[in-house]
Amino acid sequence: AGDPDQALAALQKALSLAERNRDSFWGPRLVSHLGWVHRELQDPERAREFDTRALEIARENPSPWAPESEALIGLCVDDVRSGHADRATELLVRLEAGARRATWMRWMGELRLEAAAAEHWAARGDFDTAASRAARLLEIARSLGARTYCCAAERVRLAAALHSGVDVRGAAGRLARPLAALEAF
Repeated sequence: AGDPDQALAALQKALSLAERNRDSFWGPRLVSHLGWVHRELQDPERAREFDTRALEIARENPSPWAPESEALIGLCVDDVRSGHADRATELLVRLEAGARRATWMRWMGELRLEAAAAEHWAARGDFDTAASRAARLLEIARSLGARTYCCAAERVRLAAALHSGVDVRGAAGRLARPLAALEAF
């Protein structure tokens, strides 16, 4: 268990060094990661600031290695969580079209895209689509050993079960397993 403030300070220092050195590879990624961290810390305003900045940096320096899709996924999640479903839908369409072209770190993009899509469709109340995307997320996450994404997938599947009233106990049990695995880790 680390100190979140120390972790943020380390990321900020790394970003400062990357900016000073005009590092076009790590600079935009660190900005995007700071968005991710702030989203996890339940600080949506700061997350959106960093995600927007990461997108601007990626677009200013076009490169196959630029993390534009990471920033777009972050913005999509930001929009879902702040109730801007239409903006999130537009971003999701763009991301899914781009996912077919992505090659570098495709597995991470695919994992994050499925998580964002599952959360998006659940927020929109389309629990059938949400459950379908969550099942795909679970398949990818299991193959990669991505415990937190297994939990995210099962959480969406449980929300779908709660919504439909079908197999709620089974869905709760399926969520309990990856949570226990994550806790044991």
